[in-house]
Amino acid sequence: MQLLLANFSWLWLALLVALPVLVHLFARSNPKRFEFSDTAFLRRIVKKSARVRKPQDWLVLLLRTLAVAALVAAFLRPLLTYGDADTAAERHCVVVIDRSASMAGRDGVSSRFASACAQAAEWLASDDFDRVNVVWLDATPDAVFPQPGVNVEFLVDSIHRQAVSAEAGAIKQAVDLAAAQLSQLAGDRQLVVVSDFQKSAWQNVSLEVPAGVKLTKVAVGDSDLPNVAIDRIFCAPAEPVVGEDVKVVCKVHNYSDTPQRVTLFLEVNGGRQSQVMELAAWGEGEALFATRFSEPAVVPVRAEISEDAFSGDDVAHALIEVGAPVALRSVAHSFNEDAVQVLARLGSALEWMEHQVDGPGSFDGASDALWFVHGWDGRDAASLREAAEQGATVVVEPGVGCSLGAIDAVLGLTGGSRSAQAMELETLEGNSGRAADRRGWQAGIAAAGEGLPVFQLFRSGEFGNPFGGNFFERWRLPQEWPADLERLADYDDGVPALAARRVGSGYVILWNLALGSGKGTWSDQSVFVPLMGELLAGYRNRGVVTSHEVPVGGELGWVLPDGIAAESVRLVDDRGNELELRSEQTQSGVRMVAERAAYPARFQWMTGGASLAQNASSFPSSESDLRLVDPAGIGSGEVVDRDGLLQRAALGDGVDLWPWLVAAVLLLLVAEALVCLWSPGSRSNG
Repeated sequence: MQLLLANFSWLWLALLVALPVLVHLFARSNPKRFEFSDTAFLRRIVKKSARVRKPQDWLVLLLRTLAVAALVAAFLRPLLTYGDADTAAERHCVVVIDRSASMAGRDGVSSRFASACAQAAEWLASDDFDRVNVVWLDATPDAVFPQPGVNVEFLVDSIHRQAVSAEAGAIKQAVDLAAAQLSQLAGDRQLVVVSDFQKSAWQNVSLEVPAGVKLTKVAVGDSDLPNVAIDRIFCAPAEPVVGEDVKVVCKVHNYSDTPQRVTLFLEVNGGRQSQVMELAAWGEGEALFATRFSEPAVVPVRAEISEDAFSGDDVAHALIEVGAPVALRSVAHSFNEDAVQVLARLGSALEWMEHQVDGPGSFDGASDALWFVHGWDGRDAASLREAAEQGATVVVEPGVGCSLGAIDAVLGLTGGSRSAQAMELETLEGNSGRAADRRGWQAGIAAAGEGLPVFQLFRSGEFGNPFGGNFFERWRLPQEWPADLERLADYDDGVPALAARRVGSGYVILWNLALGSGKGTWSDQSVFVPLMGELLAGYRNRGVVTSHEVPVGGELGWVLPDGIAAESVRLVDDRGNELELRSEQTQSGVRMVAERAAYPARFQWMTGGASLAQNASSFPSSESDLRLVDPAGIGSGEVVDRDGLLQRAALGDGVDLWPWLVAAVLLLLVAEALVCLWSPGSRSNG
């Protein structure tokens, strides 16, 4: 058995043990002077000066001295250990070291990750564990050894060779991996977590370990760090086409308690733009950059702000997939020359749209087109609905012979019993007499459609009524329709003018707006082109957009097209660094996979000098908020600092005696008080 002192450097406090003796001896060494005329006063002074010789005074001195000695010993933290290692249980430890992106934050000259590695390596090298291991906490936690091993020197060397990642951390997976390794061992088991305990990552985490495993949390990082970060890049519309006006939006966040002024630079479409942004404390802002694309392609976007102390999130990448112009195909069942000409002029006005005229028998239901069926007589409703279900947008304009039953069928409405008779066409010259006056009918946005995205451009009132003008004819439709039919526009008397319904993956649009100069004045209004642009863009088929963005820490892979040899493929990032690749056989063909996980950059899959595909990865926004949380509130276990770890390594698993010494101090003070009460008072001389 051995007695060790945890705070050996405080041994000088042992001199304080002599303090009670000195106080007891010299407290009355200089008695007061009295003027006396009687020897009674002299006897009283001698009695008080000689109290040190009384037995009860020696007992008080002893108790006080022992109390001070016990108190000093408690500060020295003595530990009772077993000298024979064979008699103690085996000791094992797994250290979880956080290498997520926030650990790159700097407190002084070194990063938090460097401090974590230094502390873990120093502790493992100084302790006498039987088996040890290290688990790295990142997006995909992994351990240095498959199982805890005995080669501490190799483990320490691997710690020093690691670098911080740009990934978010999978906390639960890392702790579970460490706990699973310890659960297979017997003896004393310790799980140590070394982290900055970043608030956004840890505040909702509850660390729990199996019974018999001792959890210790070691925090690195002195304080919260201010930071400004690019959160994300996106564009509106999300899937633009050639010729369409596009806004590239960059969101920037200020993670500090002081306002910040930053300059944001954006590289897109071969140009470089910039904006100055004023960010409130703990606020965020959006910068909008207008652009337009001239050809279908996957366009890289790079945003950058001026570098700060935490530079990982000062650059962001994105890829915008630009599609071909939208095909607007007119199918003339009952040929409507005026309406076709109006749409032809519309296609010329909108650069992102190409108009094409097809005959009645040419409808093939292609899902990448906007189909406008003029003068529909109600036939082939099932074919039109099936095309919409596959993703096409089908606009049906009722014509001669069309019935309400046919409209229900193409819209996919069930449960009704609409008439199969042909609908009535109302005109100003007709006998219906339903038009309010000879100017025709007026339409406007339906009450139920005012909040729809397609009308967002017109909410300010700058363009006036998007359906302004007069209509000289219309089909008489009932005012009541099922609730899942989107009412976009109504006539003043409640008759539907424009409605849409989602059918499968596409839309069917019911069109009751007369086109052509002889049938109304709406198509001649200045608001007609922007409204049609918003309407057709809002309801066109967006298709299946392939995501080119890979999360940081994810796998970079690409399935080779036919005719491309695997050995000719290279993967290069935007800095010119080439990544090692391997090939694997899949059901889709040969797939090339990068040996290294994705990190913040833009990647190009190349053969020869040609770029065949691209990927992009951006810094995880969850790692940009560098505020810390107190680890004491995260689950069970104790919190120690670096010195506490080293003391534990030096002292081993002995019995800590300081609680017993504090209890002894209290008992000695109580005993001293009792002795003082028992001490007899001075006798009077009669």
